[in-house]
Amino acid sequence: MVCPGGIVEGATLAGGPFTANDNFIEHFGGVRGAAFPSEHVAGSNGGSGGARGSSTVVVRVMLPCFFLMCVSTIWGRYHYVADIFGGMTTGTLGYVMGDRIMKWKGAVADACRGNAKGQMWRS
Repeated sequence: MVCPGGIVEGATLAGGPFTANDNFIEHFGGVRGAAFPSEHVAGSNGGSGGARGSSTVVVRVMLPCFFLMCVSTIWGRYHYVADIFGGMTTGTLGYVMGDRIMKWKGAVADACRGNAKGQMWRS
């Protein structure tokens, strides 16, 4: 069956040894599609948010890799577009929540106060 956009439903990807290995793993042990939200995108989005404060070189390397990963998960038929947007949303929420938690008193280890192991409840 041909879907809108000319994509043939149920067709396998053609490629070299890496594609053959991927097809083997997916055939014998994988569950494809409908993985909402994409946690690969969520984790990468959170990492990209954390890299904002570092050098511009890191950001310039990470952002194209993040974009290409989002495209490749759709291209390889692992996720739908909605899964990518869901991953971006959960990644952003995770980064914001983590950033706020790290600003709490005692959240970051402080060797001067005897909190070298980072236990928040003993500070």
